[in-house]
Amino acid sequence: MKILFIYNPNSGDESGKEFVGKIEDKLKKYFDEVILKETKKAGDGTKFVEEIRGVDSIGVYGGDGTVNEVLLGMKNIDSRAKLLILPGGTGNLLAKSLNISQDKEEALESFDFKRTEKIDLGRVNDKIFSLFA
Repeated sequence: MKILFIYNPNSGDESGKEFVGKIEDKLKKYFDEVILKETKKAGDGTKFVEEIRGVDSIGVYGGDGTVNEVLLGMKNIDSRAKLLILPGGTGNLLAKSLNISQDKEEALESFDFKRTEKIDLGRVNDKIFSLFA
């Protein structure tokens, strides 16, 4: 089992670089291979998903913008990977609507790939969105 995990070190309180070690340790309990990718500019989340195919799951730590980039990449390649969202932004609207804890430590400890939900995506022109257009 393989997971691609994308994180935005500049989201929210900018603690992504420090928190990613805890995330990686937790993911190694579930996956044989953990591929970590740090976003540096807008569009990186989409690019990483499109470049690294064949994963069982995709994780994202960041705000709504980073999550939307990952969702766009998944849509572009018709990915059926399970998505793990760890809220790291200031709003985290999608995570809130999915009842994911806003406390990053609690969210990390509570995820379970046996408990999943399907979500709808919308499209306006060529833009994919999960909550707002």
